[in-house]
Amino acid sequence: MEISLFLTILVIISGLVVLSQSIKDIVIKRLFITIGVVIIFMKIFSHWITYDRLEYTHFTSPDGKEEFLVIESYVSELYQITKNPFLIEHLSTIRGYRGFQPFHRGSYQLEWIDPNTLKVSYLKKSTSGYIDVLIEYKKEK
Repeated sequence: MEISLFLTILVIISGLVVLSQSIKDIVIKRLFITIGVVIIFMKIFSHWITYDRLEYTHFTSPDGKEEFLVIESYVSELYQITKNPFLIEHLSTIRGYRGFQPFHRGSYQLEWIDPNTLKVSYLKKSTSGYIDVLIEYKKEK
């Protein structure tokens, strides 16, 4: 479970406990508890829908010195993998049409323009033309 989802649920439950102790009317208590439970289920459901289709694509630069990772759900997040195994650097967010995953479907092209510039061409949806994005990244030494 993602930490932000966990914290949101924890805050809602804490708020419900505080409200239930301070409110004496049983009808209002039940109303607040019902609303809190509905909000918790909505958060869990939206998290499940968003992260259900997680896909990963890994590629390297032509010289093999730079590594990149694309994490796709309803958007594609492009990261550069650094020499530190615990850090990756976010480079770009690529948005497909209604959750279309161009990297997972192989609907992308890579072109290295300069030593530290990558051109990503991708389909926003299966019937559209290619969209170009220029991305600058750091050369690892």
